[in-house]
Amino acid sequence: MVHRSDVFGLNEMENTLSYVKRPQLEAEFHDALRDKGAPVIVIYGSSKQGKSSLRRSVLSDDKCTMVSGANGMTPEGLYREVLNKANAHGKSETEHRSKAELEAMLEMPAVFAWANPFKAKAGGTAEKKRITGEVEVDYSNPESVCRKYMEAAGTRPIVIDNFHYFDVAAQRKLATALRVFGGKGVKMVVLGTWRAQNHLEKVNSDLLGRITSVNVEPWKDEELRTVLETGEKALNIKFDKPLKARLLKLSDGNVGLLQSAASLVLKRAGVNEGGRIVKRVGETDIVHKAIQELAIKMRDHVTSAFSVIAGIGQELARGRTQSYWLMRAFLLGVKAEIEDGMPIGTLVTNTNKLLKKSKQTARVEANAVAEFLKNGFLTEQQARMQTPLLAFDEAAASLKVLDSWTLLALKHDRVAIRNAL
Repeated sequence: MVHRSDVFGLNEMENTLSYVKRPQLEAEFHDALRDKGAPVIVIYGSSKQGKSSLRRSVLSDDKCTMVSGANGMTPEGLYREVLNKANAHGKSETEHRSKAELEAMLEMPAVFAWANPFKAKAGGTAEKKRITGEVEVDYSNPESVCRKYMEAAGTRPIVIDNFHYFDVAAQRKLATALRVFGGKGVKMVVLGTWRAQNHLEKVNSDLLGRITSVNVEPWKDEELRTVLETGEKALNIKFDKPLKARLLKLSDGNVGLLQSAASLVLKRAGVNEGGRIVKRVGETDIVHKAIQELAIKMRDHVTSAFSVIAGIGQELARGRTQSYWLMRAFLLGVKAEIEDGMPIGTLVTNTNKLLKKSKQTARVEANAVAEFLKNGFLTEQQARMQTPLLAFDEAAASLKVLDSWTLLALKHDRVAIRNAL
């Protein structure tokens, strides 16, 4: 019997039964995998927008070496995980010696006899044998790791999920490794939660011209509608038109939010499994409360996350950190600045207005704020939370929201979130 969570939900192991193929994106990914001139493929976009689902649909787990970033993981730790997944540890390198080499080795002085792995036959002729020994891997050198990997897995593609979990310094090192592996013919597929197409090129300019990017956003209304219809068939249910329209509007172009909202609505309506008879699900008080519950949950989550971010950095004024004042200033932005990013000039102006209004003498300057946002701000978010919510876009010189659920909550409840700080 098909369960609700098999159809509508967030599954990190396999695609849900409501998964909808996106022909254009899948074709882009397919082409990049076949293109020898595209050694690195980056699938990017906001969180819960189907990056992993797209990858699994085109490149299944059994066709690649799958690893994932994690908070605090170093490049060396990732390399070890790659070799473990490829069963590359414990492998050995084999040398073949010519007869002349063997004879020369047989004539070594007795003091070096321990180094001679060959024995002489009767009559003094040498028997050709293989020398097998453990090969040491230098985990600080991507070239060494790549050689070891290719011994075991050849050019099998490597997928690195959750690349955004690595701090900036680690990402810079790994960008070099991507170039090395890709240059040897090992296709590298990176999944990351960011919204800038050239994120990795900015991290390491060595990757310029070597990356093919696949952006999973935006989701079209017809694609999201198909997700609901596919789920209806899998569970043998039927959403009433008004409810379906409301779910689509609530999702605001986010497939993860649509899945979560549909699952919660069905749970509250008592639909946990599919049945033989079609069950209709319409607008009721229970459904209305379920949607309200989800909105409140999102708002509370974002409020809590912003409170964590507000603790980053040194004190600026009134016992509050620089991040606190910057977050307050950011949340004063108009809708376009929240959705597309707030220019550094506007952020600084808003911050200084807040400081003045609070009768504080401290002020911030654009260069110092930009430097702070480029460095410690992102690193500290990664250390305190699994996924950073905000990042400084150097190309656009603006502060942007990375997480799509956060963006949606800010569109509707940023005043309440600001007041809660």
